[in-house]
Amino acid sequence: MKQGTGKTAVAIMAICNDAMKRHKEKYRAIVVCPPNVRTNWQREFQKFAPIDVATQILRGTQVTRMSQVLAMLQDPSPVGVLICNYETLQHSWDVLGMMRFDYAVLDEAHYIKDVRTKRFHYAQLLRQNSARRLVLTGTPIANTLLDLYAMFEFIGPGSSGFATYDGFKKFFSRFKETQHGDKFDSAQNLPILKERLAKYSYHVTKEEALPYLPDKNYDVIEVEMPPPHAEAYEKLRDELVIDIESTLENTENEAVAVNNILTMLLRLSQITSSFKVIPAVYDID
Repeated sequence: MKQGTGKTAVAIMAICNDAMKRHKEKYRAIVVCPPNVRTNWQREFQKFAPIDVATQILRGTQVTRMSQVLAMLQDPSPVGVLICNYETLQHSWDVLGMMRFDYAVLDEAHYIKDVRTKRFHYAQLLRQNSARRLVLTGTPIANTLLDLYAMFEFIGPGSSGFATYDGFKKFFSRFKETQHGDKFDSAQNLPILKERLAKYSYHVTKEEALPYLPDKNYDVIEVEMPPPHAEAYEKLRDELVIDIESTLENTENEAVAVNNILTMLLRLSQITSSFKVIPAVYDID
């Protein structure tokens, strides 16, 4: 489903519908997502869930995360949902690995597309601990169609149609030899892959969803730089004019010169975003 077409609402309704069918004393679900959308998931559960759902975001130190898991388990709500990012799933697996989940959701599931990463490894461990699984992404193929293997396998062992990644790769792609090793050249056997996608996936475009969505509202907010920023901006701008003119006059490679100039201009953009030094925040894990 493309961005803005309601993936989050669909996933929440899927979890709630499954919970209502099972009538369990305590229904457990987990949502794994990028860190910047964790609070959004929590808000969306409050907005869309038709039943009582207790949500808990996992963050902080290992001890804090353990207490957050316990808080979810002890909450009287019949449905408990843990929300964490992909790195937290890995770092909290000592605790999460001891739990059985009724539903597991991977948001922006293309994060696990590389089967050599720890993200993929821990997603597979989560698969084994989950009764039902759902994959959400607006970009299932980021690089090549081989990205699909990891997401297929999270849905269930063998859902890709192959026992190994190498088997999937050899069947659906052609490679050519380069000095840096074999490189993806073209796809093959696409009708079979399309059939497998149709079996497991649900596709919605913006054009299909727009008639049912409210119109967008745009706000334009103008922000003036404070005097110290404006002074630094003007000073750097004058210096860059001289540097850019010198670069253009003395260059022998226009492509390299253009890249250098763009890098220079990025410094101006950084000033407009404030040049204050923000103290680093460290996680002891």
